[in-house]
Amino acid sequence: MSINLEPVFELRDKFVKKYFGEEFYNYQREPSNRLIESVLLNDGATIPIEFSRQSGKTTMVVGTVAFLMIMIYEIRKELGLPDIREFSIGIFAPQQQQAKTDFDRLKLILKNAKGLGFSFEENNGNTIKLDNGSTCYCFSMSPTSNLESKTLHLIIYEESQKLLDSKISNETSPMGSATFASTVYIGTAGYQRCKFLYFLETGKERFIIDYKEVIKEKEEVYNITQNPFH
Repeated sequence: MSINLEPVFELRDKFVKKYFGEEFYNYQREPSNRLIESVLLNDGATIPIEFSRQSGKTTMVVGTVAFLMIMIYEIRKELGLPDIREFSIGIFAPQQQQAKTDFDRLKLILKNAKGLGFSFEENNGNTIKLDNGSTCYCFSMSPTSNLESKTLHLIIYEESQKLLDSKISNETSPMGSATFASTVYIGTAGYQRCKFLYFLETGKERFIIDYKEVIKEKEEVYNITQNPFH
C-alpha cells in the first residue's frame, strides 16, 4: 500500500513549531518521519537511532509522541487507514529521573496544545491520558523496577545503551506483541554489548546521527537565521 505521508510530516513540523516552540533539524526530522510512518502503517518495525550527545533526541521523541497522541485518529481517518482504539505509547528509560524528563516535557506540549480541543489527565507522575483515548506511559527500567504490564502500539527505549536486555525481553517487549507494535531504540555511544548495538549492527534500517552532521546543520541554520540558539 502506497500512501503519501508528506502532508502528515508537514503537519508535524507545524505542530512542533507552534506548540513546542522548536523546529526539527533534518537529522531529527528523518527518524521522526520513520517513526510516524511505522505507527501509521503498523509495520512492526524495530528502529535503532544513535544520537550524538546534546543533539536533541528528547526533543524529537516528545514532539513526535505528542503529535501522534493528538492527531493519530484524525490522520488515520483522513488516509483511509483502519481505525485504532486507545492508542498507547510506552517510553522507558534507565532511571526514574530520565523518564520524568520525557514526562514533564510531554506534559508541557500538551498544555500548550489544549486549544486543539482535547483534555488530558496525569496519574502517578508517569501516565498521561487524553480524552480521545491516547495514553502515554513513562517508566523507569532500573534493575529494581517492577513494571506493570500494558498493551502498547509504540515502544520507545530512551538511553538504550544503558538498558538491561533481560528486562526488555521479559517485561516490555511482550507489551507490544498483540498489537504488532513499532519499537524504537534511542541512545548514544555506550560501553556494553546490548540489543541497541545489535540492531545498529544488524538491523534492516538504522539512523546514526554523527556529531559532525549535527554541527554542520546547526551552523547552516544559524547562518540563515542568525538565531544564537543554533
